[in-house]
Amino acid sequence: MSLASNGFITLHKTPRSCATILQLLSLTVLTGLSSASLDLNNPNPKGLWDEIEKAYSATVGARRAQLIQEMWNNPAAEGDNCVKKVSEIKSAHTQIKVGGDWKKDTMLAYAMTFALPNS
Repeated sequence: MSLASNGFITLHKTPRSCATILQLLSLTVLTGLSSASLDLNNPNPKGLWDEIEKAYSATVGARRAQLIQEMWNNPAAEGDNCVKKVSEIKSAHTQIKVGGDWKKDTMLAYAMTFALPNS
């Protein structure tokens, strides 16, 4: 890695830069990376960095937080269309799951139950 004239770090295609990045990551992040990003025989630091940024950027985190909020907030009131509410929860759940952060589908059942009216 080297510092470019604009102050940003630029990644060069060297095994050392990939190894440096990988050493700084937690086990949780490492296990979520693709095999191509972990391949030091064919290093691609930019690809590795892009994959990390795509998965862990603030924008991605904010969207996931919004989806989780949609799942757990605003339970249906008496007389509301529960099918619509359950569909919205399922849609949010699917979007979170596609992002790879959802580990247990039981949370979907809890969210749906929580969203239904008390009666």
